[in-house]
Amino acid sequence: EVLQVSTTALEEFFQFLQCQLRMEALQCFGGPHGELELQDPCAAALWPQFQAWVKPNLGRKEKWMPFHIVLGVHELFMMQNIHHGPVASWDSKRKFLAMFVFRAHCKGDFFLEAQLPHLLLESFWENPLSQFAENGRVTKSMLEYRRRTKQPLQTMAFRCIPARLCEDNDENLVRNIANRTQILLEVAEQVWPIVCDSAKSPEANFEQISREIQRGHGLGDTWAKMLMVSIDIAYPDLGLLSKNCDVGVGAVGGLRRLMPNSGLDAEASSSKLTSLKLVTTAANRCQRPSAASFWQLLSKVERVAHQRYKKMPLIMKQVATIAGALSAATVQVQLCEWRQFLEKNNINNNINNNSSNNHNSSNNTNSNRVSGKRPAPLSTSASNNNTNNNPSVVATSEDEGNLPLKGLETAETPFTPPKREGGNRELELSVPEDVAAAGDIPKCATQLPGARCGNCAATAASAEEPSLQTANEEVEEAPFLPAAGKPERFPRRTAFLQRRAVKEAGQTRAAPCTQATVAIVQDESEFQKAVKRPRLQARSRPKQSTASGDVVPLLEAEEQRHPGSAVDEPAKRKARRKNAKQAEAADVQESSEEITAWQPSPDEVSARRKRRQERR
Repeated sequence: EVLQVSTTALEEFFQFLQCQLRMEALQCFGGPHGELELQDPCAAALWPQFQAWVKPNLGRKEKWMPFHIVLGVHELFMMQNIHHGPVASWDSKRKFLAMFVFRAHCKGDFFLEAQLPHLLLESFWENPLSQFAENGRVTKSMLEYRRRTKQPLQTMAFRCIPARLCEDNDENLVRNIANRTQILLEVAEQVWPIVCDSAKSPEANFEQISREIQRGHGLGDTWAKMLMVSIDIAYPDLGLLSKNCDVGVGAVGGLRRLMPNSGLDAEASSSKLTSLKLVTTAANRCQRPSAASFWQLLSKVERVAHQRYKKMPLIMKQVATIAGALSAATVQVQLCEWRQFLEKNNINNNINNNSSNNHNSSNNTNSNRVSGKRPAPLSTSASNNNTNNNPSVVATSEDEGNLPLKGLETAETPFTPPKREGGNRELELSVPEDVAAAGDIPKCATQLPGARCGNCAATAASAEEPSLQTANEEVEEAPFLPAAGKPERFPRRTAFLQRRAVKEAGQTRAAPCTQATVAIVQDESEFQKAVKRPRLQARSRPKQSTASGDVVPLLEAEEQRHPGSAVDEPAKRKARRKNAKQAEAADVQESSEEITAWQPSPDEVSARRKRRQERR
């Protein structure tokens, strides 16, 4: 069966590549050189969506890869600071090993401050692996940098969780990076002789280098692709990736969209490589209008790049693309970016579809940009208790500063307002004796015939047909009630305002509805019969003045209002003391008003002014 590449999807891919070139000019060149317009109308229409997708991946996240791989954040750092760096003591092999040291974390500041000073010493190159041991010099320097700066130690493009090796999080992260560096240095020692062997063909060197990389512990197809791209950029004359490239899981979605009927197996490396070769050949032979616009825009961008990086030969070789000669490495990397763009815009036809149901697990890992051969399980005690039963436990993280993750709950605990000690005395009304004797305490005031509950805003015709309203709905009948879900700040003041407002309006009393309270019935007499008034309510009554102007004590006013209420002697003494203080305050106010009312005569004012002048 001849595998066909979708012409429509291929044209969409070229429109995406034009947007990649325009963003590359804006980000890498800037100024007037970065102002390149898209001549293809389809690519111009795609540009707003492309901008919305690429914006979050710029800056600190370091997740966006331009069309020219050498102009990526990590690749350009290696060109400027390692391969074209000002270190005269480094030969080709030392630069090769230093590249693998940087690739273990891909953080430029971390490499320059914590690692590069040691790489400049001759003692480092005597035994590089020992420098990254548990008590090695570079390992200690890395830990000191982390504790001093609290900066991330690996790029956010690495979505891998470090294994739990020690209790301290900073030390655990440093140990994981040091172990990864040792693995990469061992791989570099095995790959270096192959790079220096020019007798073999590029295809043979590619197969052997890829095999040696994937022998490393935890290094899979994606790691092999990333390291192979770095080697190809540093040694372009080998031609390792001109026709071959390891296909990571991120590019599988793009391949499936370009070849919807291929039945691509994400686990089979040979199947992915065959599909990549077919797509690369089809792209180089494409004669569609979007492809022609792409080649024209590519020549403009590369002319600007030649002027910008003319002093760096390795970059110059990477920005000299011949029309109709895209490399497999470039197509593979751009397929990864295109797949993310399609997923962001929900254009996922044939991206995650698979002809076999046996490979569903591989589709869930297509978002890992840098992953190993198999996902490492969480090794913390908390994760061991939760990961087996909780499907929402997070297995990846975009920020390593909070690693290792211990799992996230599926839902947050709802907010519960704090309870006041002793309850809300002003609003918690007693249950009448006849109702309590009946056995069942009504949940709502509307369970009493003819009563009206302010919180429920409903009237029941009989006790057999209660009408309830949820606490979250708006209550119009009960004024000055606190918001739902929030504790009341001034309960006594609220109750007083409720009683006064209801009394002035001539409406039925409104009371909060709780499980242990009953309705406040129609008038004052029924209220006195149904509810035993607490003594604390009497103290919250406002003071009143008599017709003669004397201040009437609080409790005396309460006795006049309710003749049958019992008032204890301590409360009377307290009220009398408060009455005396108010009378004393009134006398002071009268005397101050008399003093303020006196004004000196004009002669007295002039005499005082004359005496002040004489003293001066």
